[in-house]
Amino acid sequence: MNVLVLSVVGVDGQLSSTGKKLLSSTFQSNKFLTQNNWTGGVSRLVDVSLLPNDALDASVSSLNIQKIVFVGLAQKEKKETENSKVLNIASQYAQEVTQNEADVTLNSLLRDQCEKVVGLIKKELKEEKKDEEKKEEETTATSPFTVYLEDFDGHIQSAAEGIVLGNWKFDLDFDKFCQRVFDKAQGFIQNNIKLVPGVSQEVEQSFKKGIVFGASQLLSRYLLELPANFLTPTLYCEAIQKVVDKYLLYVDNEFVKSKLQVTVRDEDWAREKGMGSFLSVARGSDEKPKILELVYTNNSNKKADEFDLAIVGKGITFDSGGISLKPGPGMKDMKGDMGGSSCAICSLLGAVQLQLPVNVIVVAMMTENMPSGHATKPGDVVKAMNGKTIEVDNTDAEGRLILADGLCYVCEKSPETVLDIATLTGAVIIALGHVTAGVYTSNAKLWRQLEGASFQTNDYFWRMPIFREQYLGQMKSDVSNLNNIGGREGGSCTAATFLSEFIDFGKVKEWAHLDIAAVAQTKQGYTGRPTRAVLQFIAQKSQQ
Repeated sequence: MNVLVLSVVGVDGQLSSTGKKLLSSTFQSNKFLTQNNWTGGVSRLVDVSLLPNDALDASVSSLNIQKIVFVGLAQKEKKETENSKVLNIASQYAQEVTQNEADVTLNSLLRDQCEKVVGLIKKELKEEKKDEEKKEEETTATSPFTVYLEDFDGHIQSAAEGIVLGNWKFDLDFDKFCQRVFDKAQGFIQNNIKLVPGVSQEVEQSFKKGIVFGASQLLSRYLLELPANFLTPTLYCEAIQKVVDKYLLYVDNEFVKSKLQVTVRDEDWAREKGMGSFLSVARGSDEKPKILELVYTNNSNKKADEFDLAIVGKGITFDSGGISLKPGPGMKDMKGDMGGSSCAICSLLGAVQLQLPVNVIVVAMMTENMPSGHATKPGDVVKAMNGKTIEVDNTDAEGRLILADGLCYVCEKSPETVLDIATLTGAVIIALGHVTAGVYTSNAKLWRQLEGASFQTNDYFWRMPIFREQYLGQMKSDVSNLNNIGGREGGSCTAATFLSEFIDFGKVKEWAHLDIAAVAQTKQGYTGRPTRAVLQFIAQKSQQ
């Protein structure tokens, strides 16, 4: 099945400018269009066989379109109250950050609607298969439809992202999932999502950008969904290497080999580097810890060892809490405690696929946190790579312990900017709900860049405070430089302040901590967020 997706915009529900070119003037006056106000994000699927023979323009008639989906992006005119003008996120924050609140709102609506379009098409196919008395599995095991997209009046990136994200379907077999979604020969993304003929080169570039942004989040979500025994540190590294070798979009092997270096570090290497904090978390597990390092160098204005950006990702592939054992209910969700690393890795791979002119290093600190006779005990003292000692008061506050050594390591590279990304605290969920990730930084310029990236992608960040002296006061220890917890009060803030003690600002210009626990998993499940926002930040970085 070939499906054409068209948008209906504005308060009066008019076809986009491209849509008007693709449909004949006769059909544009059809009651189906003229009597539908299209507000509220309405989608309509129409069988082309029911339309007049000349309904489609000659430019698309050769595509053998069988269905048209009209995506309703029209907005009702609202009479705003003074409170809504001041407090509504679109009117206040979006306008302040991007100077274009309409784009922020439209991008979000378009992405969501296009994501639903895929479900709409699949539902239609299922019904047709039932009529033919065939198994429903056939419609989900393969991708028996192709989607053609217009340019959506300059918003094609969001539309492409939505179509990609809508193609989500979990498969326990890693290769089957990647082949179905990413494979160049048969994958849905490269073979079943297309532009209508005659679009500009600029639209093509925005389309590809949307595809990569959506694919990056989709891969991050998939990694989060995998059971912990299917994504041990060793299997995790192997999976990423396989993606690099076989499943990157829009780049050839020669480019990847020349620009991207993947290195897996083992326990002995970490011990030689003095990463006692990281290794203390790994002690309880029989699974060997790994440090996955990805180095992407494509900035012609810098040497290969001069980095615009370094990202450290938390990769706890299962978090039982260690000796400070978590409660049983919900513990299975702790397979997703590696969401910071998947976000960091998939964002970087997105940058590779877009061939962004930037130098980035990603370091993913991977281990399980398990109880055993070898496990670190509450009250033990460990030493980080920079020589600071840490009293482990609670072994379930392990994310900051592995990030500490990762941050020390990347600071040795003297990058301009350092980010660390982690599903670090439950406290940030209590503070922010599942709407936005928390960002901690003392650098106002860096914050504005991250905030801008988040609004461009509707994958929001919110700035949180670091009052260093006050929060450090909550982490005093009688036997070491730091305690690894600071009590319940300001739990996310103390965790971020703890991490700041492992940044060498003599070598690094700016640093931000992203606590993504609130968005990596929501009440609807794992999301892969905020991968698109981080990728957008890297894209912005490449233009500086």
